[in-house]
Amino acid sequence: MADPQDRVDIPGVVNPASLGVGEGPAHRRHSVTAGGKRWLGILFNCCHTYARVYRDDRTRQYRGRCPACGAEITVPIGPGGTNRRFFETST
Repeated sequence: MADPQDRVDIPGVVNPASLGVGEGPAHRRHSVTAGGKRWLGILFNCCHTYARVYRDDRTRQYRGRCPACGAEITVPIGPGGTNRRFFETST
């Protein structure tokens, strides 16, 4: 993934404004599981593992952990949205 817009830091986001994760129609169409949970796909470079992180509706952000080392990630939901569903951590 060469686009720096797709990289996020653990435990936060490099630039929330550039990610703009939000509520657009593509968000609802592409990132909902059969059970109805919204998610983002994250490649955790810390352990070279992939995981889905799920939306926390109370805090309006996506939250998850690296499945190997437990590093936490929080991705705030910004205005405007994006059709990107897959991101890569920077560490």
